[in-house]
Amino acid sequence: LWKIGIGSTNTNNINLIASNRCSNIIHKLIWHENLIITLGLRFINLWKFDDEELNNFKKPLILKGKNAILGNLINENFIDGNILNNDELLIITDTNQLLLLLKLNFENPKIIILKSPDYEFNSIVVDYHHEKIWFSTGNEYIIKSLSFNELIPINSNNNNNNNNNNNNNNSITIPLNLKKLITTTFTAKDDTTIISRPIIQIYDFSKTHLVFLTNQEEIKFINKNNDDSNS
Repeated sequence: LWKIGIGSTNTNNINLIASNRCSNIIHKLIWHENLIITLGLRFINLWKFDDEELNNFKKPLILKGKNAILGNLINENFIDGNILNNDELLIITDTNQLLLLLKLNFENPKIIILKSPDYEFNSIVVDYHHEKIWFSTGNEYIIKSLSFNELIPINSNNNNNNNNNNNNNNSITIPLNLKKLITTTFTAKDDTTIISRPIIQIYDFSKTHLVFLTNQEEIKFINKNNDDSNS
């Protein structure tokens, strides 16, 4: 973390105030209040900082880190995420095309598996104005949406039973219909099977439009009223 100071004597005052090391490649970094969430292959990390400590620092502090317990999701590649509300984050994976909900409790981050859309997706953004989740798909430049009401935990009954049996249990229960999709070991994909994704990243630009970056190094806009349409 760097602090940019604006003062009368030195307007270019930049100081390192906190840091830590992440040894893996980060696919996505999300800043939410006093938390930084990093996503990548086989990891979801939460980093926490205290505003009061940072304001009174005398030397760079160590950024406190916490790993989310992945359980049977240990081989997943977490590629994108977006804040859903004050204490929840939506995350997607490309390994098995999973949609996940992360509870942003630094001491005990919890992952819930949600019902995934029945199409390929590789980028996600939350639309607070229309209460929708937008997904970029693997089909040309098509963007599809899911309403907040369709965010359904597919193992809610198992979670409730596990919580009643052991409130401190952080293990993740994978539904039977998904277990066959979870790989037991990570193997690199053959270059000939890698799919070129037309949309690299999607953003909520305004109340009426989304903006996305393509694999052709283009920035395009799409009207939200053209639901599930081509740009």
